[in-house]
Amino acid sequence: MGKYTMNDLKLFLLLYGNDTDLLKYEVSLEVAQELFSISQIDTPDLSSLSLPIISLSNIRKNTQEYFNYLFKTHKIGYMSHSSYETVFKNRRLCSTGEFIDYYNYSSIKIDPFLLPVHFMETDFYNGSLVVLPEPLSNEKDFSEILNKINIYFEKILLPKLNTSMTAVTYIHEIAHTQLASKKGIIRDYYNMEVLSIFIELLYAFELDANTFQFDLVDRINQLLVSYYSMYLYENSIDDDYDDYDYCANSQYLLSTLKAFSLFKLYLLGSNKQKNEILRYCQNVFDADQSLEELLNHFEIYGDNISCSSFIKTFIKS
Repeated sequence: MGKYTMNDLKLFLLLYGNDTDLLKYEVSLEVAQELFSISQIDTPDLSSLSLPIISLSNIRKNTQEYFNYLFKTHKIGYMSHSSYETVFKNRRLCSTGEFIDYYNYSSIKIDPFLLPVHFMETDFYNGSLVVLPEPLSNEKDFSEILNKINIYFEKILLPKLNTSMTAVTYIHEIAHTQLASKKGIIRDYYNMEVLSIFIELLYAFELDANTFQFDLVDRINQLLVSYYSMYLYENSIDDDYDDYDYCANSQYLLSTLKAFSLFKLYLLGSNKQKNEILRYCQNVFDADQSLEELLNHFEIYGDNISCSSFIKTFIKS
């Protein structure tokens, strides 16, 4: 698929059960000052950080043990791409209601750690989760069914070179399976990455100092790139950026800052506070409460972020 558009984003909101009245995010003075403080952190070159090589089998085993130690996972809907195409061929042969029922009973329920992994040519710390259905805006009347059909998963894409950062990426995508399979537990599109980044940071911190520092620096770099891209758009400096890019970068910026804040709260908290945060995360996975309720409970908002000094303590240039 080519470049995404705002029409694609509207379909995305329907599919995931997000609020559809998405407002443009305006960077507050407080957030701009925090981003400036983060930009002043003297970060090392990522190529200078040595990371251990880990086999995929050990990545799966170790991340599953860690995730299951903290949380109780639920099974997810798996569907191969060929099965997906077969199901959609039947869409025009039945009514909308019949198709929704047919589609919603067409997956196989599996443990998230059994989701197929495919390798791709990419940086050794990037990955992605392939979600079905594909919200193609050129599909006639697609918006009529998106908020009524289940979300399924086809595979996780990981880089060919497996290091400790691959494990961090893998657990990030596993967290997404737990969140995306329950429609509407994240109401705000801008919060879509918060818990996945938070859990990723927890795991990286448990692995080793180099992996954690690598993850932090990579997140900082991406955070500042997102902010710079938003600046280019706002000031009409680069015509390559459009409304969709602005919203996507706003999502990454807000999600990362909130994940940093939650991680800070967790790491500096007492055992009782740590357990409370994990309990709230589990409640979100179980769809007993929304992610926004978690953030409100711990008073994590988009304009009260203060984590630059905390992050700086872990960075060794």
